[in-house]
Amino acid sequence: MEKEEAIHNFGEKIENFGNSMSNTGKDMMCCGGCLPAIFITSKQEKEVRDLNKCPNYGSKAVKKEVVVHDVE
Repeated sequence: MEKEEAIHNFGEKIENFGNSMSNTGKDMMCCGGCLPAIFITSKQEKEVRDLNKCPNYGSKAVKKEVVVHDVE
């Protein structure tokens, strides 16, 4: 796994959280009888790959290592 992949995955998780909160706000407005809230579109969540799981077999028995690069 590359560093860019981990950063991209984290960004998608944050975006999903934002979409979820937006959808919750929309749902709460509709409960109060706010007619315009019906026309607000729901935001779809992206499928995010679990980086703590083996992509081939689905096992969570994976080894991770931290790589530090010293740049001079």
